[in-house]
Amino acid sequence: MNAVNIQTFLSETKNQKITILDIRDKEAYLEDHFEGAISMPLTSVPNRLNELDLDTHYYILSHAGRRAQTIAHFLAKHGFQTTVVTGGMKALRTMSMAS
Repeated sequence: MNAVNIQTFLSETKNQKITILDIRDKEAYLEDHFEGAISMPLTSVPNRLNELDLDTHYYILSHAGRRAQTIAHFLAKHGFQTTVVTGGMKALRTMSMAS
């Protein structure tokens, strides 16, 4: 499992097309999300593995990053490539407010 901080994540989104998996609940996703992120709430991931592609590298985004680590480990056990966005949406909001 890889991890990147929010600055690296934002840089990578500008330099390449990446696939973002937002594991927050549906309400949080609808309230605010990173453009283009796939909504797949944490509790639904085990039942939705068939919707994911083993050839795709997923950046996992949660509220603060802790739950993203859990799902990244789970997905890795099933053969998926993942990168956790440390700090999650909380860090992204903080950064947006600072600029």
